[in-house]
Parts: sequence; C-alpha cells; structure tokens
Amino acid sequence: MTRSLHRALLALLTLLTLASPSTAKCCNAPEASGACPGKLQPEYSAPVAAAGWNYRLVARRLQRPRSLLFDSAGRLLVLDAGVGVLAMEVSEGSGETSACVVVSRPRLVVMGGEARPNTLIISRGLTDSSPSTYTDALTPQSGRAQIRAFNIDGPQPRPQDFVADGTLLAWGVRNSVGLAEDPVHSGLWSVENSADGVRRSGRDAHADNPADELNFHGRVDPGGRWERQGRNYGFPTCYAVWNAAVLPDAGRLKRGDQFAADEKGDERCRRDSLPPRVVLAAHSSPLDLVFDGSGTRAFVSFHGSWDRDNPVGYRIATIPFTPRGEPSPTNDNPDAATDVLSAPDLSECPDRCFRPVGLALDRRGRLWFSSDSSGEIFVLHGDEAGEESRAASRSGSGSAASLLVVGVVAAVLVA
Repeated sequence: MTRSLHRALLALLTLLTLASPSTAKCCNAPEASGACPGKLQPEYSAPVAAAGWNYRLVARRLQRPRSLLFDSAGRLLVLDAGVGVLAMEVSEGSGETSACVVVSRPRLVVMGGEARPNTLIISRGLTDSSPSTYTDALTPQSGRAQIRAFNIDGPQPRPQDFVADGTLLAWGVRNSVGLAEDPVHSGLWSVENSADGVRRSGRDAHADNPADELNFHGRVDPGGRWERQGRNYGFPTCYAVWNAAVLPDAGRLKRGDQFAADEKGDERCRRDSLPPRVVLAAHSSPLDLVFDGSGTRAFVSFHGSWDRDNPVGYRIATIPFTPRGEPSPTNDNPDAATDVLSAPDLSECPDRCFRPVGLALDRRGRLWFSSDSSGEIFVLHGDEAGEESRAASRSGSGSAASLLVVGVVAAVLVA
C-alpha cells in the first residue's frame, strides 16, 4: 500500500470504536495435500468442488459473515453483520486461524489498491422495492441505483455529497453489490442483482427472467477520465432476457437482449440502455466479483435464489477473460460461468445449503469466501503445481482492486 492510502485507512478507522475480542471455532489453513486435525465439517450437505479444486471450512459459528479482505499484514478482515469486523490471523506454521479483533457497529470496511489509491468508487443500490424508490432510479440526480467515483486525495478526509461530489459512472443499476477492477487493463466491472416480480404485457414474467448481469463500466485513461462515463444500464424500465421461451410476447427476443414491461418499450431499451456483457441465470444473486492477478478469469459468488420454484445459484463460478480484458463468452451464452464449487442438491436450498457472499484472494492465490446463512468461512484452491504457478503470477502483479462497504453500499478503490 502507498503511504497516502495508509493515512486514509487510519483516518477512516478512527471513526470506529474497538470492542472486546470475539472468537470463532476455527481449523487449520488449507494445504494442497495433507490432513487437518480436528477438521471442521459443514452441518448440511457439503458443497462439491469441481475437478482440479479443493476447499476447506476454516471458521464457523459467526453471525452473518459478508465482505472479506486481506490487509497488508495478511490478516483476513471479515465483516460479520450485526457484530463488527473480525480480524482473523492465518498462521501457516501452527495451522491456526483465529478471530482476534472486533470493531463494533462498523460503518466502513476499507480495502485499498496501489496504483491510484485516491479514487473511490461507490455503488449505491436500492434499500427497498417501493414505487418511490423505483421512480427515483429513473433520475440520475436522485443518487439511487448508480455508481459514482470520488476523489479522496488530500491529507484529511472530507465529507462528500454522493450526488454533488461524485462523478456519475453508471445509472440504472439496481443492486450492483460486487465491484472489481481488472488488474491488467484497469476496467471496472460489476455483477448486478436484477429485479424480482417483473411483469410484461400485464402477465407474470418472473419465473425465469430477467437475467442477472455482468456489466462493464469503462476504464480510466491516463488523464484520469472515464471512457464510458454516465451510461444508463436500464433499471427500472429495461431488463435482460434470460429465458425467452417463457417471456410473455417475446417475439424475436433472445437471451441477452433488453426488454421492457411491454413490447412497445423494447426498441427504447435497445436504443437508450447498455446491455450486459454477460448474462447470468435469473435470480441466482451474484454478490461478489474478484479477478485473479492475470486478469484472465473472474470469480463470482452466487448467493442463490429465493423467488423461483426451482432454486438456482448457491455456487462459486469463474468467467474466463481474453488477454484484451474482454469476457470470452458472448452475452447470449447460458454457460458463461463455470462452477468451481456448488451445492450438491439444489432441492435442499436455501435452508440446507451454503450461500456464498464475500470473496478474497490471498497472496498464494487461494480464494477465501464467506457463507452468511451458515456463519462460515471457507477457502478454495486449485490442485498442486498448476495453482502454484498461478499464485506466483498473481503475487507478482500487486494487489487486486479492493472494496469498501458502507451499509448497503459497495465500493472499490481503483488500483
């Protein structure tokens, strides 16, 4: 981290009040091989790893662990909803993982990048689905359902108004909880939780629509300007098709196309809003996004559905990217995200499944993730030599982009 970022972190963290330590039942950090004495096991049907991947449960009995971050000292910071921020020491030698610090009533979880630590990007979603909030989302000046960038340069942080001081990067994004920066090309990406209860032509259209989304929000040029500043991504009037076969009055619409509440609005959606770069299964609820150090794959956590008869999600998957920083799958590909860890029996979900939320890569290239419904922390890693080489390339590329959570707000410090 740069010195200026350290100052910013210290200034922000002084706003928080330290409380007494907390504990969580933990196990040793995972290795590519070997046993874990007293190994923890999920108290439900354990997730299944894809070929070439292994995982381990390392902490449980937290309340609702959400966002994750590794700090510069190698501690895993865990935002445990309703409790505070846990700092978990990961000891490779003794194999012990322990929660050592709690911060009460957190307002900020700070994660920093290196190259441009003075730009803060915040995604502000909707806190409810009332008609008034949907109306607000139609207007960029409302500050609802949008992504903005802030300059936080200076020796002392100063209060900034979300609308007046923030540069509008995107609007019409309902709930883009996961934000990440491509570490090679500096592109800003988000995963979008699309709407529930959508109707079209007066009929229910929610069963297998609209698609959740992977969206691109541009790159910063050398002059500090955003190439796609202020684009509209459609919400609350335009959505992406997931299953055209069950969409009322679908006509010639296909997966990945934009659609409106009635056929007459489809052309307006195509003209005025930016479609997703990749569509994801309807109601699968992608909540976090992180790139590996090479920028050639993005990991996505899918929290899982609640608004459909046949559950979907409950998995961690990867989306491949080209060397030019573009998703390899086309935006109509139903298999754009490939599972690396998934629930074995979706009929047991959501009650007896893991529900992944926060993601964080450590210096060895292992992916740590939280499951909020079960109060657990896991770590996922590839097998043997292939993962070792990937970890080496990641560690040489610097830290990935980082997140800040302010209540329902997700943010990233541009690296």
